[in-house]
Amino acid sequence: MFWRPIAPGISISQAGFGAATGGTLGCFVEDKETKKIMLLSNMHVLQFFQSPPSFFYATPRPQSQLDIVQPCAIELKEFAEQSIGRDKKAVWLKGHPPPKNPSYGTFSPPTTDPQKPSEPITQTDIDKFYLKTLNEFVASAIEKCTVAKFERGFLETNFDAAVATLKPGVQWTNATLDGTQILAPPPVPTPGGPVWKYGDASGIKKWGIGMVSQDKVKVPFKTFNNDSMLFGPIDPASKQLPVEFNAGQVWKITGTGGGTFQIQGDSGSALCDQHNRLIGLMSAGGVGPTAYAIPIDVIFSKLNVSFPGVPSGTA
Repeated sequence: MFWRPIAPGISISQAGFGAATGGTLGCFVEDKETKKIMLLSNMHVLQFFQSPPSFFYATPRPQSQLDIVQPCAIELKEFAEQSIGRDKKAVWLKGHPPPKNPSYGTFSPPTTDPQKPSEPITQTDIDKFYLKTLNEFVASAIEKCTVAKFERGFLETNFDAAVATLKPGVQWTNATLDGTQILAPPPVPTPGGPVWKYGDASGIKKWGIGMVSQDKVKVPFKTFNNDSMLFGPIDPASKQLPVEFNAGQVWKITGTGGGTFQIQGDSGSALCDQHNRLIGLMSAGGVGPTAYAIPIDVIFSKLNVSFPGVPSGTA
């Protein structure tokens, strides 16, 4: 869903095809050097195409990987499908109206050569035209919905976080959609006591109890290699990238309500204590009520950011 000003708990993703599943905007931070406002989320949300760090930083990335959009790309795709229609043949016919025969006032079959009938249209032709039309519509929507540009981040042992610098003129707030203002972290962030997160897929504030994880956790993040298009069939370019979180380095959060604490699409949610202070960033969902978070002091140090001195503003 389209939200302005952009806020914690709403959907975001990179603009390219691999970002189709989307994730959650955690909160807003400030670059310590430039003082520019950035949005904070998981690296696997802001950079769904994953490459080894040395390759990633040495190779220019397609713009579709750098642009961050709100709503997320899959929601833009759904909007495009609703707008142009899901009947592929109807979309083809609308884009290829047959020429009118002036002699009889009727329509004649389309031809590539006036003396020869055209080749029969195949389902492949129709599918290709539909995908082209869909991508053009989404590309236009992305121009209007781009809110930030990827800056830096890491997806590696014990760490899954990234930041993107807001575009000039984008309005932001560190208050969630239910009006809860996220506050600056305490001097020593800890997972003790009640904690909460607000994920886009869940759509509600969920409460839990946190503790330092006593176990090593391996999470298989799904990634893609295909840079070429906004949307299209998922091919063998899809792969699993296992990431390990070592015992004692991440927080295990156990939900206190019913159901799963973190579901797909909640990735990147800010984790706050009972006083609404930012203490971590949700990364991986577990089985049932459990999930895992990265401590915010580790994130701030590695990404060289701090908490903004104002609760909202315009980039």
